[in-house]
Amino acid sequence: MWYIVPVVLAALDLLSKYYARVILSKMGSVEVIPGILRFIVVENRGVAFGLFGKGDASPKFIIGFSIIFSLFFFLLLVEEVKRGERLLSISYSLILGGAFGNLAERIVRGRVTDFIDLHYKTYHWPTFNLADIFITIGIVLFFLKPLVGRKKAGG
Repeated sequence: MWYIVPVVLAALDLLSKYYARVILSKMGSVEVIPGILRFIVVENRGVAFGLFGKGDASPKFIIGFSIIFSLFFFLLLVEEVKRGERLLSISYSLILGGAFGNLAERIVRGRVTDFIDLHYKTYHWPTFNLADIFITIGIVLFFLKPLVGRKKAGG
C-alpha cells in the first residue's frame, strides 16, 4: 500500500496544477480567504518555494538532484516498510508523492506550477502547490518520529 500512496499524491498534485494552469490562470487572482489566502498561478523555475528560481541553478541540475532525492527516499521507504515503521512509511510516502509531482512537471514543462498564496498584512509566504504541502508534512512527520512510539506499517 505504501508504494501506491506517492503515485496517488503525485497524480492529485499534477491534476491540481493542470486545473490551475487551464482554469485558474484565466480567472487571475482568486481570493479564497480575503487578506489571507488566494489562488494565483505562478511559474516556478527554482526549487521549493521558488528558491534558486532566478537562474541560480540549471534545470538539468534540479532534475538530476530531484531524481537522486527521490531514489534515496524510495529506498528509505522500502526499508521502513520492511521494518514496520508506520510513521516513517507515511512520512516518506508523502515526501515521495510531492517530489514525484514536482519532478514530473519539471521534466515535461521545464518548470513547476505554484498557485497557493498565503499572506497576512505585510507578511507574504512564497507561492506553493500541493506537492510542497506533501513534502512539508512528510518532513514534519519525520521529525516527530522520536516523539512517538513505534507502530507497525503492515503494508
